Amino acid sequence: MFFFHRMISVWTTFTRSRLLHDAWRLDTYLGLICAMVSAAVLSFLYEYFDIFKLKVVKLFLPHKKSLTCTGHEATTQKASSLPARLVSTAFYMCRVVLVYVLMLCVMTMNVWILVTVLLGTGAGYISKKITKTKNLRSDMEIRNLKPTNETIAKIQHCERLVVNEKEPAKNEPPLEITELLDKNEDKSY
Repeated sequence: MFFFHRMISVWTTFTRSRLLHDAWRLDTYLGLICAMVSAAVLSFLYEYFDIFKLKVVKLFLPHKKSLTCTGHEATTQKASSLPARLVSTAFYMCRVVLVYVLMLCVMTMNVWILVTVLLGTGAGYISKKITKTKNLRSDMEIRNLKPTNETIAKIQHCERLVVNEKEPAKNEPPLEITELLDKNEDKSY
């Protein structure tokens, strides 16, 4: 019987295998070290990809959504988000390709590659937490944001215009900004 390639079904340090294609052999020190460095870089990039995506997508979004009062109405300026969605979709596709390549690396059942992927993922996760800034917030964090003083002043100015235009209903109390802020202060940031 001829056994050209035998599938290893246990984790091993055996390096007589190939990574991703036949030309990348792991039986030499150079091949194994290149595979380990590549796996570490790819797994680091996988974790850091979210921060990079948020920075790039932010370039396609309007710099500041401003609340303006024109006459007696309050309007919010809104720009098209199609370019941001397309860029976000492209990043998602790249991330899926990256995950599949990492999966193929781990499927060699080589302990050295597995440990390298885990270390690269851990380093990427730590660097993602360290470099995350206040401007790059996830959807979960946005819900707990407190409005800025500038936003509050614009809302109060618009409220005065609306209240002067028509009287509030007798049964409904008028909306007070301070009540909203008091409710918002109880949440942790």
